[in-house]
Amino acid sequence: MRESAHLYGARYARAHGLDWQAIGNEAGMLAVLPARYYPPGRFDLDDDGDLSAIVETFDRDGATVCDLVAWRVADPGRPASMFGRAALLGAWHAFNPATYYRGGRLTIFASPLAWLRAGGRGVAIIHPEAAARTLLEAPGGFLADEPLATDLARLIASAAREERDWQPEQRHAS
Repeated sequence: MRESAHLYGARYARAHGLDWQAIGNEAGMLAVLPARYYPPGRFDLDDDGDLSAIVETFDRDGATVCDLVAWRVADPGRPASMFGRAALLGAWHAFNPATYYRGGRLTIFASPLAWLRAGGRGVAIIHPEAAARTLLEAPGGFLADEPLATDLARLIASAAREERDWQPEQRHAS
C-alpha cells in the first residue's frame, strides 16, 4: 500500500475538491496511508491501522516542518499529530500581520479537511487546548462557526486565566 500513497492521496484530493497547489503551499504534501491512533491525539504509521490522510505541519515561520497531522479518511473531525508538536495547521497565518490587515480576522476551521477545502487559509485546530494557548498570542481577532467559536472562546479564556495566575518560582538568596 505504501507505494500507492501518492495515488490514494490524489484520489482523496479529487474526491474532496482539494487544490494540489494549495496543498503544496500550505501543507507541503498529502498522502493517504494506514495509521494507528493513540491518546492523547497522537498517531503512528501502521500497516494494520485505519486509512488516513496525512499532511505536513509547518511551524510559525511557514517553512519549517514541525510535525505530521493525520485524520481517518472516514472521520476527518478528529485529527492527531505524530509528535504532539502541532497545535494548529497554518499557524503562520495566526502571526502574519497581513492576516489582520484592514480589520481582517483569522478564520479558524474545526478540521484539517475543511481547512484544505478553503485552500489552507486561516488555521485548523489539531489539539484544542494547545491551539487556545497559541491563539492567545495572536495579534488579531478570529472568525469561526458555531459551536467551534464558543468552544474556542472558553478555551482561550481558560488559557488567559492560567497565564495570568502563573507565578514564577521565587528564589531567595541565602
